[in-house]
Amino acid sequence: MGNITIRSLEVIITVWIILWVNFMGRDLYRKKYLDEYRILVKCTSEEKRARTYGEHFYEFLRFAKTHVPGSASYGFAGVEDFSLASRRGIYYLYPCLKKQNPDYVLAYGIPGFEKDGFSVYARLDNTRFILKRE
Repeated sequence: MGNITIRSLEVIITVWIILWVNFMGRDLYRKKYLDEYRILVKCTSEEKRARTYGEHFYEFLRFAKTHVPGSASYGFAGVEDFSLASRRGIYYLYPCLKKQNPDYVLAYGIPGFEKDGFSVYARLDNTRFILKRE
């Protein structure tokens, strides 16, 4: 009786794994995710970040990292709090810390953004720039 139960369990687990692999593989193939993964495997770490962060946003983060000192605090304008873009920015800009009353404001996608007590410190273009506390 014990062998039949163990054998049944082995068959059920095997069938479940086969179905699971089938559903995962079929979905990857149908939605063309395999092509994306193949491209990512060939990319450098910088190219992978650019693809996953979005090239426009990643270019801005690289610009901000070179212009904001490592000990300074910053805040985002134009990037929604707790969004994926915000989390990616926090991760990439470490050891700079995001704070409520920052030394620098990173304005992304807001042309002509102004904040009292801050002046333009560095500009990538009209919609991506850094403000510094005066």
